[in-house]
Amino acid sequence: MKHRAACMMAIIAASCCLLCSPAVDRNGELRRVVSLSPSITRQIIDLGMENLLAGVTDDDIPQGKKIPIIGTIVRPNTEIIVTLSPDAVICSEEDAAVQNTAGISSAGVRVVRLPANRDFNGLCDNYVELGRLLGAAGTAEMKAGAYRAERMRMVDAGPGASTDHGAGSKRLRAVFIVSLRPLMTVSGGSFIGNMLNDAGCDNPYGDAAMPYPLISAESLVREDPDVVVSMMPGTVDYFRLTFGNVKIRTLENGTVYEIAPDHVAYYTPADYLAALSEIRACVGAARGKILREAGLRP
Repeated sequence: MKHRAACMMAIIAASCCLLCSPAVDRNGELRRVVSLSPSITRQIIDLGMENLLAGVTDDDIPQGKKIPIIGTIVRPNTEIIVTLSPDAVICSEEDAAVQNTAGISSAGVRVVRLPANRDFNGLCDNYVELGRLLGAAGTAEMKAGAYRAERMRMVDAGPGASTDHGAGSKRLRAVFIVSLRPLMTVSGGSFIGNMLNDAGCDNPYGDAAMPYPLISAESLVREDPDVVVSMMPGTVDYFRLTFGNVKIRTLENGTVYEIAPDHVAYYTPADYLAALSEIRACVGAARGKILREAGLRP
């Protein structure tokens, strides 16, 4: 869990200070690649192309696979990468600002940088592009289509805990916490922010300029959301200590939920859907508690 949370924090740091870079050549297929992103590694495996992996970071080593480690997500080792003689190193703009991709390019290794992931459609587009690069375009298109259909099914199904009462159909105001120290949430410009929308929630920080804005405890009290979902362990205890006797709805209603970063920390279509399912379950549970507090039957 610590590795996954650290990986997510690296993604957040990178997305807050993306570096401008020239477009890369994406023509042709790759037969031997190094992945600088655990999320990209997971997508390669999901495409059934793990045999093309020549190197991965130590942040997410594929189970049962003996693949050379090229360093961490924030410090890939250029010398090791060069010795592996890959056709290309694949990374994402999500991580680029904390990786020495310029140094890797200078060493004569081709670097393919996939665009930043801002929403589910972007995730699927990158997944399809990755499949094309690896010679698995047909598989990628088919699976991406299935992922898109599943997302629409989940969105159309609503957030759960439905009721005939008017209060039951109200969109809850939800905040997602990605860091406690410092306190950090998500905006509508992040793929996690899109999960909140897909879960049928309104995000009070949805219009923030940064994908992962820093917020204050005072700001959270002022926004007073209906539900808080966090990928950080110990969030409930942190809130109790931080807010003390301050009135905040989520503590009063018991609608602060913690989910493991096993899926939400990764920008892949499959992980997006798994995390969305977890968030929907939290929202449904919160809705039920709120209705019971109001004397209504969920």
